Amino acid sequence: MALFVLGFYVLYLGVLLLEHGGPMWFVNQGTYFTQRDPTGTIGYDGQFYYALALDPLGAAPHLDSPAYRYQRILYPLVAWGLAFGRPALVPYTLLVVNVVATAAAVWVLGRLLARDGVPAVFALGFGLYLGQSIAIGQDLAEPLAYALVTLAVWLRHLGNAGGSVALHVLAALTKETAVFFALAEVVTALVRRAWLDAFRFLAPLAVLLVWQIVLWSWLGRWPADEPTVSLIPLAGLFAEGGLTFARWLNVVCIVVPGALWTGWIAWKLRWGVFRDPIALTLLGNFAFMLMLQPKSFAEPKAAGRLTTGLVLAAILESRHGPPWLRLLTLLLWTVLTPLALPFMLSR
Repeated sequence: MALFVLGFYVLYLGVLLLEHGGPMWFVNQGTYFTQRDPTGTIGYDGQFYYALALDPLGAAPHLDSPAYRYQRILYPLVAWGLAFGRPALVPYTLLVVNVVATAAAVWVLGRLLARDGVPAVFALGFGLYLGQSIAIGQDLAEPLAYALVTLAVWLRHLGNAGGSVALHVLAALTKETAVFFALAEVVTALVRRAWLDAFRFLAPLAVLLVWQIVLWSWLGRWPADEPTVSLIPLAGLFAEGGLTFARWLNVVCIVVPGALWTGWIAWKLRWGVFRDPIALTLLGNFAFMLMLQPKSFAEPKAAGRLTTGLVLAAILESRHGPPWLRLLTLLLWTVLTPLALPFMLSR
């Protein structure tokens, strides 16, 4: 499965590289930021990871919200390290990191699923999920963040709690929403009265908080300076413009499978979800998806990648689901990707 995913992205990205003349197309820079043109193009979030990878200490003038962008420091740091600080290599290393991370995550997922008696092919649902594919094609942090989470879950299964915590810390410094998985470990440990585990798995949240305080002291602004959730569920679906094609994709690829898996797991485990960290993570990610702020859910690229944790948790919990549900969601998370990617990655 991992080789299939690796081959898919190498082929797809290779075609786009040839078509658009190089890797800077994936960075998607906007002249509003690069040339300070108030009427220029906005670009997309990958341009900020690119700026951080070019100059990890001096990127602030090129960022829309420096503290907010700097809190996700690990992905650009890894790309910068692999490029040995050479600017010409950075656009390539941003792609390589995400493709390799996704393939590695699919390999680990396949092993975890096989251990639970679930066909490893279901791991393709994560590797080819539309949100994951968008993040790879836009040089964003989610693929690395959730690859680290997947490795953390694997080490937890192997009994290596310390290694799992360390990987959760790295995941939190890659994308703050990845901390849901560690927080679920804390809650389930408290329910089991496993005090040491609860203390250990607070580390990702503590490190993230310390890093945010450092950024506030350095840059004079708190990273999370605007709400990321709405009080109205699914508000973005009904924002200005109504249910466009892109928003229907969100319903089909995110809302429907998320609701099916969350409902099934909640019914199957009932109060047992508070003893199963992945099941609890699934519920938490589903609630987060429902309450995404309108501008995130109304923008299909954002909604897809912000719900990668929901897809990962559902796949990890798939041993509790019936075969028909696994097959349905696998189809929704894989078949639509090649059809929708050209639309999602269009400028």
